[in-house]
Order: sequence, then C-alpha cells, then structure tokens
Amino acid sequence: MFEQPNLIAGLFFSQLGNYNLTGSNIERDSRSFHRLFFLPKKSLLEQLQTSPSDVLFTLRTPELAEKLSLNELFEMIGHHQALAEMVMASEMVVSGLRADHLVLLGRKHEKVAWHIIDTPILLGKLGYSQIVEFSSNHINIANNLFNPIIIAGLSGHDLALIGQMHLSIATRILTTPELYQKMTNFDVAFLGGKIPGIANYILDNPVYHDRLLGPDVAWLAASGLEVANRILNKPVLFARMDDHDLALFGRNYPSIANYILDSAVLCNRLNGLQLSILGSSHLQIANRMVRTPALREKINEYALNWAILGSNHPEIASLVLDTKNICDKLNGYELAILGHKDVGIANRLLKTPELVNKMDHFSLLTLGTNQPSITKKLLVMNQQGIVGEQLRNDLILLDKLIALFTLKPKPPSQAVLTAKEPQPRRSLRIQERNAKRRKLG
Repeated sequence: MFEQPNLIAGLFFSQLGNYNLTGSNIERDSRSFHRLFFLPKKSLLEQLQTSPSDVLFTLRTPELAEKLSLNELFEMIGHHQALAEMVMASEMVVSGLRADHLVLLGRKHEKVAWHIIDTPILLGKLGYSQIVEFSSNHINIANNLFNPIIIAGLSGHDLALIGQMHLSIATRILTTPELYQKMTNFDVAFLGGKIPGIANYILDNPVYHDRLLGPDVAWLAASGLEVANRILNKPVLFARMDDHDLALFGRNYPSIANYILDSAVLCNRLNGLQLSILGSSHLQIANRMVRTPALREKINEYALNWAILGSNHPEIASLVLDTKNICDKLNGYELAILGHKDVGIANRLLKTPELVNKMDHFSLLTLGTNQPSITKKLLVMNQQGIVGEQLRNDLILLDKLIALFTLKPKPPSQAVLTAKEPQPRRSLRIQERNAKRRKLG
C-alpha cells in the first residue's frame, strides 16, 4: 500500500535536490515561468512529459496549470511514477477522480496501473472497458486477461484494444480463428492503428486485406509514416479510399498531405471541408492552403471549413478573426471550435462582445470544456447555467490537485515508498468483480 501523502511528498521532494518548494528562489521561479509560459501548447506538453519538476512548477502556478485541461494535467502527472503515486495516496484528490483520470494516471507505468486495479476504492471507479484499456498499455495486465474464461466474454473491439500496443498479442489474435472471427473490419484496422509493427504485419499478409475498407485503410495509416507510404504503393488498397478517407489519410503527415496537394488528380477530388481536415494537423499545410487562391476559394465555401482549419493553429485562428468577411460568417459554434483548444483565442472571443453574443449555451460550454481558466471566466461572467456539474467538479478537483502539490511537506521519515506486492490471480478477481456487476445490471 502507498504511504501517507505527506511522507510521499517529503521523500519525493527530498530527491529533487535544489528545486525550491517554498518559492523563496524568486529568480529561479521567474526563469521557469518564462521558459514554460510562452511555449506553444504542444511544446509545453512535450516538456512536461520529460520533467517532473516542471510538472510540479506548473501545478504550483495557476497561470500555467490553467493553460491545460484537467485531463492533460493528469496525463502529464501519469508520465512520472512518483507524482502519480502522490495523487493516488491523497484521499483529498482520490475522492474526486473519475475513471478517465485513473486511466491517464496508469497509462505509462505498470506499477501504477496495478495499484489502481488492486485498490478497491479505485477499481470501483473503473468499468470493464477501462481495465481493457490498461491492458492495451501493459502487456502483463493483457496476459492476465488472456485466459479462456475472460476471453470468451470479450468483443472484437475489446480484443483490438488489448492487442493494439503489443505485437505478440496482436499476432496471436489475428492467427487464432475463434478470436479473429469476432473482429469487424474496423476492429482489424484499429488493432493496427497504433504500432507500425502490427500495421506492417497486416499489410504483409494479404489474407487480411479483404477486411479493409476505405476508412479502415486510412485508420491503419495513422500508425506511422512508413505504413502510409506502403499504402501509397499498394494501388488496390489506396483506391479503396474515398475523398473523405483521403483527407484523413494525409492529415497526420506533411509529406503525404503535400503529395496529395501536388497531385492535380487527388487535390481536385477534395472539397473545402476535406481540405480543412487535411490541413488541420500541421501548420505548414494550413499555411499552404491559405496562400493558394484555388484552395482558399474552396475553403471559403463554408465558414465551418475555416473553423476546422484553424482549430489546432492559433495563427490561422487569429487570421480568421482578423478577416472581417470570414469572421462575420462564423456562427457561435464555429467560433467555439476555433477557440476551444487555445486559451488566447478563447479569451479574445470572450472579450469581443459581437463575437461572444453569437455564442449560445452549447457553444460556450464547448469553449470552456478543455480550458479551466475559461470555465472560471464563464463563472465570473455569471454564466452559472452554462458551466455544468462535471465542469464545476473538475474545477474543484483542479484546486485539490494544486493544493496537493503546493503543500509544504513534512521532513521525510523512515518510510519507504513502495507499491503493494502483486497479489495472485488478479485476472480471476477482475472476472469475479465484473460478473457481479453484470448480475446487478
């Protein structure tokens, strides 16, 4: 069992060396703030994945913490085992955790995942699908689910989830007739959509190709650029994709997107919506579309296309808002799409009366869902009815999370931070627990 939170905090912070928890080192804090605050969100997330001290600093700094959604914060904490253990050892925080939070906390470290499964109060928050999701990240948990009694109750999609991160389990599923027969076309593609090795195994064996329709081919390509390039060189599979599939196929890779735009035959197939999807993931592709009159004209057909194109690119979103004849066409929901991933764009919308007045209940809810600072502003604006119970609870949980990591720890004691020893027959306990749930249901 994990030790008390203050002991964990003491041990963990004692290992951080010269990182100053009390905040007295103002110069160090100032440098950290400026180093992190001005990073683009994607770069900030990448930095937090590698640095537990930066995660701590972010949680202690509301201006930084509120740049991320609650789920993004839990995902960043989950990258660092000691931080995840601190969260799960805190009764204050555990009481507010949902199943999706636990999945994020246990995704990276098997020890954390087993602790969640072995702790009744935490296991009780999970559904069967979340346990299956844990197995997709941790092969030992997957092997515990892989017994005749449990496997009989798994759907084809469950099997795809279990095997999508483990080549050995994926090939076992694909080569076991009674398991493979459970899978739909999409399940086969889903199984190969994460790891290039699994996708390549499917591509190397033509027996599976008949199961792949156009959307399945596009999904399979998401596993890696090498796989996408192989599909480009397989005319039979490539030809199965329709125009929408083609946009999804190319949006993850600038080289593939440029290949599509450079081909008059392929590019002419795409309408404005499909072009906006193709350019939604990479700024260089979005900029190419903005600079190319023929492509821009297609996107201009509907305001929604601009909202989609700018949804991941603050630079494009700012351009859309600065261009009056485009901005005037956007309805409230399209404005919410444009700003729901970037706090700067969202703040601009809320500060502009003619824009915020376009936004109804659902649009404002969309704008605030992933951005705690925006949710708080909606509350300040007396939009009580818009901020639903779950968002309120998320704000409460965020405050508890920040409090956990800003409390000054007591000096570390003799206690040693350890997880509970693995207990035997975990898979049987999971099976029995879910059997009871099915009876109650």
